[in-house]
Amino acid sequence: EMLKKLAGFDMLHVAYRGSAPAVTDLLGGQVPIMFSDLIAVLPHIQSGALHALAVGTAKGVSLLPDVKSVADQGFPGFDATSWGAMLAPKGTPEEIVARLSEELKKALADAEVQKKLEGVGTFAAWQSPEQLAERMRADHERWGEVIRENNITRD
Repeated sequence: EMLKKLAGFDMLHVAYRGSAPAVTDLLGGQVPIMFSDLIAVLPHIQSGALHALAVGTAKGVSLLPDVKSVADQGFPGFDATSWGAMLAPKGTPEEIVARLSEELKKALADAEVQKKLEGVGTFAAWQSPEQLAERMRADHERWGEVIRENNITRD
């Protein structure tokens, strides 16, 4: 929906229950295009079965150096980076949160860890708990606006 608005075109959104059936339909020609996490489609891109048109991150990704981001192809402000986070239950003692955060920071600074992550089509960057909370707030606000503007419901 965000790209449709920025680019000024219309396209039918087909909802799938996960990447696997969507990729299967894309490979089989039942759908002409899809947005996906890189990890789900990288082997098919590398084999030549799929062609990457753009990446949704604000900038390109090292695994696909010849593929520009949507933003770099004329749609500034487009960023649909997917991300994951390590979370702990509310009420977890601050010293435990700090220790987990520090250990994660150390692990992600390890070149071997980064190499293994990149090998499966992903990358990781450490953020402090405060930075992560801000990222979550900003994404909630941004995607909430897309949901409201397009009257998207979960049904």
